[in-house]
Amino acid sequence: MANQPVTSEAKANGQALAEMMVDMGDGTHARRIASVPVSSSGAVQDGLPARADVTPSAVPVYASGKAGTARDITASTTSQTLMAAMTTRGKFIVSNDSTVDVWINTLGRPAVAAAGGGNKKIAANGGYFELSGYTGAVTIIAASGTAAITALEL
Repeated sequence: MANQPVTSEAKANGQALAEMMVDMGDGTHARRIASVPVSSSGAVQDGLPARADVTPSAVPVYASGKAGTARDITASTTSQTLMAAMTTRGKFIVSNDSTVDVWINTLGRPAVAAAGGGNKKIAANGGYFELSGYTGAVTIIAASGTAAITALEL
């Protein structure tokens, strides 16, 4: 994946979204969406897992042909809106590459860093959450400190 060009929008932001399938070691696979650093020349920086068929772009397009909307946020210990309600949303994916656990709420309520009431924990260091068919608001809160989160709405 090193030295693959990305869009000028991604270059300006210094980040691009990349998707990869991860072998879970038990015969199953999981999809991983990650925000990856982009060099000033616009190439994905070295040291990242290689996958020849992934070219990061500022607006990912999936097999369905629908363009995704990237939503980056810094979650804190105060609940905030990650995604507003959207009747045309097919699914969303939230990736947590920070060192702090985060919680999201998928019942349109303020997120709380505790199980129950629609709150779902996304573990630090690569945890992610994917949900299809939910069109309501999504809120987020960090368990402590702050956490840089990447989300994709499709």
